[in-house]
Amino acid sequence: MKKGQLSFDFVIAMSFLILFLQSFVAFSDSLIFDQDVISVRAQQTGILNQVEQTIMNGNVISGAGAASISYLVPAIKSPSGRQVNSCFVSLGNVAGATRITSSVDLEGAGTLTVTKDVPLSNLNLPAGNTNCGSTLTLSK
Repeated sequence: MKKGQLSFDFVIAMSFLILFLQSFVAFSDSLIFDQDVISVRAQQTGILNQVEQTIMNGNVISGAGAASISYLVPAIKSPSGRQVNSCFVSLGNVAGATRITSSVDLEGAGTLTVTKDVPLSNLNLPAGNTNCGSTLTLSK
């Protein structure tokens, strides 16, 4: 073994180690971003399902004189702590159905929108958007 050979081998080994760690960091960043998007979409879908259930319950009580039903829209959070800039749910009637839309502006991912059409509500829908963390009320 020549003088300096050990140092050169060490430099090569460290270079490969640094390269491996950099690729691992890039992979994990992408994995965390994907997990954030999946988690937010799952929360949005859960909210849509709960609003659908609220509409169905409202249809059951709609025969009462002053029927009203409320649902507290939960706040949406990112598992990694990524900033949620805006979050709202909107309701509207389209083609014989009630369309529920959830939109979330997630930092770095843009606006994530999930839509679901459910049976037509017999109660009056709230006008405009209902922010996450606010109460959505359907009334007669």
